[in-house]
Amino acid sequence: MSAEDQSQIMKEKAQERLRKKREEEEAFGRETALKAQQKLKELEEKRRGREPEKKEDSWRRGTEPEKKLDKPPTILQRKPAEDGPNVWEKKRAENAEREAREERENGIAMEREREDCRRRRLQMEVTGTIEYDRPNVEELEPFNEMHRLYEIKKLLANAGGTANAKAKLPENK
Repeated sequence: MSAEDQSQIMKEKAQERLRKKREEEEAFGRETALKAQQKLKELEEKRRGREPEKKEDSWRRGTEPEKKLDKPPTILQRKPAEDGPNVWEKKRAENAEREAREERENGIAMEREREDCRRRRLQMEVTGTIEYDRPNVEELEPFNEMHRLYEIKKLLANAGGTANAKAKLPENK
């Protein structure tokens, strides 16, 4: 067999496979459409079976309004007194202040911030979504020494360095 005959046979086989694949896809499409129609009919029949027939009873005059009983309001429905914060609100504020003071004293806030930062970044890494993130306190530590850059600039200026001047690199010997 020559190379041309082999390439012709390969082309014919590829065309045959493509034709079979298209037929399978068309058959699958017809099956899914048929199943969808059957499901739709089934749902319509169920809906018709559940709907009560609308017949008016001649012996009823109409729907009676619901009778509401006058009950005293529950604790949740009562309106708070407008004199100022109640005892619970005062206690809640005191507890919040105490917890904030303890966190500052124990350094818990810094640890909690570290954990939150790790959790946010892990979530972004796992899900692949970009969400709000702020730098961790420890990541900002190098910027605490920014004032030293001005000292270095002053030192370079005293040594004769100027801005935008061509830098001369030492020659390697």
